[in-house]
Amino acid sequence: METHAEEASKAVTSAIRRLQNALKQKEPEYASLEPLLEKLRVRSGNLALLYLALDRSAEDVENRLWNFHVEVSGKFKLWLKGFREGDGKRKHVERRKAEKLYVDFIRASQRYYRAYIGRLTANFSNIPKVFEIAEKLNQNGLTAQSPKVATEEQNVTLEKSCKLCIIRLGDLSRWRETELQLKERNWGPAKGYYQLALSMDPGEGTCYNQLAVIARNDEDHLGAVYYLYRATAVTNPFPTAADNIKAEFEKLLTLRTEESYALMDRSGDDMVSSLEKRFLAFHAHSYARPYDFVAFQQRAKDILGMIALCFADQDARPAALDHFLQRACLINIAAEDLARRGMTKNVLMKKLSELKLVREADKNCQSYFLFQRFNLMTFRDLLSVLKRELGDPPTPDQDLSDLSRLSLVVRRVLPHLRQYSSWLLSHMRELVETKFKSTRLFLEGAMRTYAETLNLLRSHVDVFAPSQVGYLLEDDERTLSFPPYSPKVIEWRYYGVDKTKVKPARFDTGRGKETSEELAETHMRATDLVVDALRLVKQQDDLGLSFVPLEIVETQFVALQIPDSAVPQAPPSPPKQVWKSRTHVHTASMNGVDSPSRPASANLAVPVVAKLGVATPEIPSIRAQANGDQDPFNLTSSETMQTAVEEPSATFASSSILMGTPAAPASGQLTAMDIVRRMQQRSSGGSPVSQRSPDSAKKHVQPLLPSVYNTPFAPTPNEQAQLSPRLDTNSKRSSSFTSPSLTSSALFQDQLAQQQRDVQLHSSYQAPFEPTPSWSTYGQTPTGMNTFLRAFENKQERTPSPFSTSNDNNGRSPQPPRSTSQPPAPFGVIGQARPFSSGTPTNGQG
Repeated sequence: METHAEEASKAVTSAIRRLQNALKQKEPEYASLEPLLEKLRVRSGNLALLYLALDRSAEDVENRLWNFHVEVSGKFKLWLKGFREGDGKRKHVERRKAEKLYVDFIRASQRYYRAYIGRLTANFSNIPKVFEIAEKLNQNGLTAQSPKVATEEQNVTLEKSCKLCIIRLGDLSRWRETELQLKERNWGPAKGYYQLALSMDPGEGTCYNQLAVIARNDEDHLGAVYYLYRATAVTNPFPTAADNIKAEFEKLLTLRTEESYALMDRSGDDMVSSLEKRFLAFHAHSYARPYDFVAFQQRAKDILGMIALCFADQDARPAALDHFLQRACLINIAAEDLARRGMTKNVLMKKLSELKLVREADKNCQSYFLFQRFNLMTFRDLLSVLKRELGDPPTPDQDLSDLSRLSLVVRRVLPHLRQYSSWLLSHMRELVETKFKSTRLFLEGAMRTYAETLNLLRSHVDVFAPSQVGYLLEDDERTLSFPPYSPKVIEWRYYGVDKTKVKPARFDTGRGKETSEELAETHMRATDLVVDALRLVKQQDDLGLSFVPLEIVETQFVALQIPDSAVPQAPPSPPKQVWKSRTHVHTASMNGVDSPSRPASANLAVPVVAKLGVATPEIPSIRAQANGDQDPFNLTSSETMQTAVEEPSATFASSSILMGTPAAPASGQLTAMDIVRRMQQRSSGGSPVSQRSPDSAKKHVQPLLPSVYNTPFAPTPNEQAQLSPRLDTNSKRSSSFTSPSLTSSALFQDQLAQQQRDVQLHSSYQAPFEPTPSWSTYGQTPTGMNTFLRAFENKQERTPSPFSTSNDNNGRSPQPPRSTSQPPAPFGVIGQARPFSSGTPTNGQG
């Protein structure tokens, strides 16, 4: 066998040499290319089968053969291109001969790859997927020898080889439709081959990328964006899919600029077509230019408003809207996933500098925030559509098993909500623990709509009745390999009861679905929507969740607010240095606490409904309960939901403060009112005895700090000792600040109170309000400022500051600023225009 493989390898090398010599000619003889390529096909196929029989990989042989197909096709394309330009347009006879040779090349190549799949089934057994594909292609290979039983490793190799053959069959069909000048292009065979390859391996990104190429050739931009995003959101993504997305969006931005955004709707477009254009422009801007948040908000509201109108409009095309929403929902989810991955690594296959990588990561971070927000908005608005269509709760005598009473809109919106329900289960932790408080607030509002819609849906549909659907739904078949969904969600959604095999696909009879089958699928989708909410509440550990803003209270879903304790606290900022000496360095955090650790209950900023002693039943039991065993909402007395409301509390370093919104003061924490009361106590009688240092009687002398600017706001020598506790870096710590009884937190608060007391004591006199200097009053300064300036220049004794106290060291009483007019300052006021020249030189030589 090994000798046969060596001889076959030599034959392949000889065929390659002859074909290469023919391709190197400047004007190759195109009629001779196909015979040379046919010899290479036969010899390469024999060598590949020998390698597979020897448990060796034949991938190099197969790829090398395909590369020669690509090279020969490139030669034909250049030849055919000459007949579409200049004088070549008149050469009709030559063009028809060239097209015939090209079609012969395509057909011979397709015959080879179809026959190669048949030869795999003839030489190997125990390859069910390959046999299924061969049966669909009518390629049942026959051989006189007994086939070899394939091992598990060989089975994987043979399936991969078969999959690549199908993809190449699709490429050959696509080349034929692209290069031939036909009135109408028939993409059906190419699309059929790509879909057949996806049925073997749903995670193959190459198929989605090739489908995007077809969509772009047909000017179907929505399909191109959809397939390109799917090419990135699979287990085996296409290498350059992210670059292709960027190129597609750049083309869309060129066609639909910012100025033409409001004018893109044509008079002949219906509402769905206009919605599609706006949706594509929205995604192009959110991906390429994600920093305009105001424009994002407006465009998002326009798109979601048009979707609601399309559901309400009786004249809108239901099939077109469902087709758009089916792709739009997955585009939104895949776009968020691509931006999330782009925050940590460069997803573009380009060599970028370090600065460009940082900018790209920052742009991806902003895009991730926008797409996450848009997914929440879409989920909330689709829930609102379902809630509106369900209407009021049914009467008690209503038969819940009769789903034909539900409107058509309810049946149409449930598949898209089911996709978003999988997204919610997969990304709830990111939504709750996001650093953007606005996103958490938006999530709380969406969860309220979620709870209300689920309660209304349960009143209209008996979601725990036995399901009649045991196969994969159409929306599941499209997302079999979809990394944005977590593995646990994929297990719940796509696997059978045994959790070992994926559910089978629906058997297509070719006659369409009957009404009873459609109603059974509607019941299945409604059941999954409610069961997902139950999993959020009862199986948080399986999803890696520490908190979910949803709870069950008296058999009803209730939305909760998100406490600050559920959000991971950001690491504390570098503390400010209060003083420093050669032997001791002391720092304090923002809230005066040295250690950032504190109990989680101290961070609650909103009332939270907590679960106390709730028994959590297993949900395989939930699916079992869905079959009528037990209603998970009807809990026993030991499983009764108990609630407890905790008081709101927060520290100075809570996340709400960091986000720029006020938080309620925590019990046991120092508040602003406490600081004011301490200052009042100290101004009247000093600090409490328990907080006084044993060395507090010693006088603390601080070195004078020279002012940077000679301005009237520089402190006097007497004021200098009272204002700042900062010491020179070479001076030792003062004994008045070394109290063993004070913690660093109390010490920090003591210094803060001392500074505040000094400010209050200095503000006994308030200067009258003065108008802001204007351009017409150049040379004028605020009241009293010229006196201070001349005192600094002439080194004279200072005029008492209007902020000085009546009990300062010099014993001076506060003096109001002099009202006598002062001559203008020699250089005017900083920030004002220079006065017009009066003949005096301005260069200082006058």
